[in-house]
Amino acid sequence: MEGRSDHHKCEALFKAFGIALGQATRIGPWPATVPSTKGTL
Repeated sequence: MEGRSDHHKCEALFKAFGIALGQATRIGPWPATVPSTKGTL
């Protein structure tokens, strides 16, 4: 992993884990788009 801020590295790790866990436990087709919070915060 690259980056200067340990906080941002951990944040990205946990966000990716949460998204993967959500997709792994969902029944049905995969979403056609990449999940993102960009522009909503």
